Amino acid sequence: MRQLPLLLAAGLLSACASGAPRTLSDQYHTYDYGDFFRVADGRDTHVIVRGNPFALNQGEFEQLVTSNMAAMPRGPKTTYTTAKSASAHPDYDVVWLFNGPQTIQPNELCNNPQAVSGQTGPASQLRVLAAFCRYDKANSWVEGWVDGGPQGVPRDGVTTLVQQMTRELFPTVNRNDPQRDNCKGPLC
Repeated sequence: MRQLPLLLAAGLLSACASGAPRTLSDQYHTYDYGDFFRVADGRDTHVIVRGNPFALNQGEFEQLVTSNMAAMPRGPKTTYTTAKSASAHPDYDVVWLFNGPQTIQPNELCNNPQAVSGQTGPASQLRVLAAFCRYDKANSWVEGWVDGGPQGVPRDGVTTLVQQMTRELFPTVNRNDPQRDNCKGPLC
């Protein structure tokens, strides 16, 4: 994406400025909020979580992530779940990576999420990458950071970050859609 280097630089500068959660997000031209609504409303949405910044077992941490995703105030009526479900659309996933490699790109994360390892255990700063994937490509992505201390990032910092990132992962308007200027309607 042509905007990625500028956005990453701005995100890195803001990451140094505050202990509050910070995010950077974008959509590929393929992202469509209506598509997300169509595949998720009344169905499960499959979520893959890699890494774990707490001393929780992985299942408990995955439940923390999915329950905070569900706290999103708008969007389709969906159940975010890490279990493969017959209700979930098989071509779509949401992938979360907690403290993974700095060089990973959203499409790499979607292509083979099981091959990407995130750090497990406390860290003084949490870096998270989330992608809304269709097949093996990202439709939208969000990168977020939150600072902690010697004991790691506090739980409320992580829950706030996951909620904020979920909202940004599913924007109602794709700012990179070449047809956006022709849009007429309430979501434009």
